[in-house]
Amino acid sequence: MKKGYSIVITGLLLIAVFLLGRVVYGEGETTGWYEAYQDHTLQRDQAGNPYIQLHYDDQNPSETLNFWMKAEDLKKAEMLSFSSSDPDVCSIALDVASVKLRSDIDYFDCAQGVPLTVKKTGIVTITAKLGDKEYPIKVIIHPELDGNINTIERISYNTIRITWTKIEGASGYVVFQKNTVGGSGRDVWQPAAEINDVDTLSADIEAKINCECTYIMCPKVKSGETEYTSGPPAGQEAFGWYGKKFKPINYGKQKLTSVSAAGTDISIQWNPDPYVTSYEVYVRKSGEISWNIVCSETDPQKAEYVMMCEPGNGYDIRVNYVYPDEIRRTKCRSVYVMKDSPKNRKRVKIHQWDNSGQYDGNWASPDTVYYYQKGQELHVVSVRYPKLLDYQLDEQGKIVSQKKVSLGSYERWGGFHYGVDGNYYVAVGYDNPKRKRTKTVIKVIKYSSDWKILGVCQIKGGAGNSFPGITVPFNAGNCKMETFGENLYLFTCREMFNGHQSNIAFMVNTNNMTYNTANYNYTSHSFNQFVKYDNGMLYLSNHGDAYPRAVNLTMAYVNTKNEDDERDATKVLFRIKGKTGANYTGLEEGGMETTQSHVLIAGTSLPQDYTVAGVTGNKGAHVRNVYLLTCNKNTRESKITWLTQYHPKKSKVSVGEVRMVKMSDDYVILLYSTSKKGKSTMHYVVLNENGEVVYTKEYKDMAFYADTQPILYQGSVVWTESDGSKTFLYKIPAKIAE
Repeated sequence: MKKGYSIVITGLLLIAVFLLGRVVYGEGETTGWYEAYQDHTLQRDQAGNPYIQLHYDDQNPSETLNFWMKAEDLKKAEMLSFSSSDPDVCSIALDVASVKLRSDIDYFDCAQGVPLTVKKTGIVTITAKLGDKEYPIKVIIHPELDGNINTIERISYNTIRITWTKIEGASGYVVFQKNTVGGSGRDVWQPAAEINDVDTLSADIEAKINCECTYIMCPKVKSGETEYTSGPPAGQEAFGWYGKKFKPINYGKQKLTSVSAAGTDISIQWNPDPYVTSYEVYVRKSGEISWNIVCSETDPQKAEYVMMCEPGNGYDIRVNYVYPDEIRRTKCRSVYVMKDSPKNRKRVKIHQWDNSGQYDGNWASPDTVYYYQKGQELHVVSVRYPKLLDYQLDEQGKIVSQKKVSLGSYERWGGFHYGVDGNYYVAVGYDNPKRKRTKTVIKVIKYSSDWKILGVCQIKGGAGNSFPGITVPFNAGNCKMETFGENLYLFTCREMFNGHQSNIAFMVNTNNMTYNTANYNYTSHSFNQFVKYDNGMLYLSNHGDAYPRAVNLTMAYVNTKNEDDERDATKVLFRIKGKTGANYTGLEEGGMETTQSHVLIAGTSLPQDYTVAGVTGNKGAHVRNVYLLTCNKNTRESKITWLTQYHPKKSKVSVGEVRMVKMSDDYVILLYSTSKKGKSTMHYVVLNENGEVVYTKEYKDMAFYADTQPILYQGSVVWTESDGSKTFLYKIPAKIAE
């Protein structure tokens, strides 16, 4: 700190040169003190007399005054001398107290300066004498500034309190604040508080919320009736001054600390903030679009609420912190309320192909049956070219109504998505063998809740990701969509103009149905794609056979423009053995979900370069096992867990594909089947937010083929399957314990 103030003191001494040569006792600009180093100005007292300010530092009493003098006066005198009005306060080194001048010089450059010794606080006059002319300057030596501010704390919504230690020799104190001049980008000092009582060691200052400012406290000294402050002149550019920074903030505290369900109650707790005017608790039920306020609490210290709920439903929770001039809200948290639900299998007359999982060989393909909950209604959407069939089912699984939606002609099926805005989004594709950049290759059609077309986004063939063009959309991979705010993120794959395959992504504005490419990563080949949106972050995963040959995960802030951040956000979670670009990987990626703290990814694979039951590799082995990848959302630390460990070469058990169902931010369900000697067993596994297994249940003589993405509905995990001639609706209890 003392070194910093030494720099400040030297700078203050330098300011003498610039103005002393301009106006000193009526002299013109060409006489006397002429110029010092830049970025400093000389101060003037109420009578217009110039002065400079120093700070006494008993550890570093020596200071240097640098100056130039003009030739007109120099040629008139032989000697240049310096004197101090009070050597006991500030003295001048004897070897420069008098300097002989040469008659042929045009100016005197005292580049090495005039050494001064500051002995204590006080006020002196340093006089330069040149012939019969004298050029004085007042020097105010203030008490040292070390540790001038002790604390800065927020005491009300927009008021801070600054405290300091009493300084001997001071007549008062001034607190300065660094402000930015509007539009100029210049930081300047302005007085924020003036204290005339030397025993008052604090000041309350109004502070702008969410704006960081720098503060310094400067003592004042008196000379007769004139009072001087050691601070920078008001409006002086903030250069070379030290200070303490502080920002009164309204963000960072808004956090749900606990959301839990017990019986028919949901308990909600959050961080208290003494500066709010109220808390607003918002809730929405799974399948609903709009938020409902259920509580407005005006006591800043009361930070909890208990609400009754309907079992068998998931709920999204958030709390708004209402301040006098803004509202900030917590991240959304979800919670699931269990309900007793029986296992059930019921035949339903809906159209469904016998797909036998996501994968057909080495790569995945889009689903052709989807589920969504609209209020309390369960809907099944089935693709039957060139139509979509939207079936509405009651709680018993009976078809209540059926809606046929004509999509017109298309060549490639992409996907269906029920948006958070209550609208439907359908993606279809068109081949582009002639590699035309202006041809529409993907259409994203927006429908209202009653299946009326609201708009169409037409994605052109010239779009690219590292390499240009789309000749075949949705080729050798999937098509996944997520909506948030006014955006729809479409994550898919394509064959490029060069004949190669990779992933590609688009951000669609759902208001006007325009798009931009939104490639947060590049994987080639990418055989399956997953996307989840969670509290401002997009989580993307690829099953890649190259670049990288792995299951990877990308975490990207929405609308980031920094390409380096985007690349740095990609993490390899599970490496795949084999030659780069070889289509065979011995792995399938079945699902990805986010929890409060982690991203969970599951699938089936041969051991690769890892070890399962003492076996490594991905050739010559026939049995795949279920793997779970966990990645911490904050630290990005990840790990691999094998949920099954059947011997890859010797076991007689076959393991089917995996799907994941998010129960809440605390729990995720994993489903898969095993088969042995013609008998199937379905496995129901519950993972907590960290990916730890907390509950398992086996359903004998029941197979889960992972043909579709199951949904959580009325306390059950629900999905449909076809045996080729009949379609069945399955329900099993969604529970985390017996």
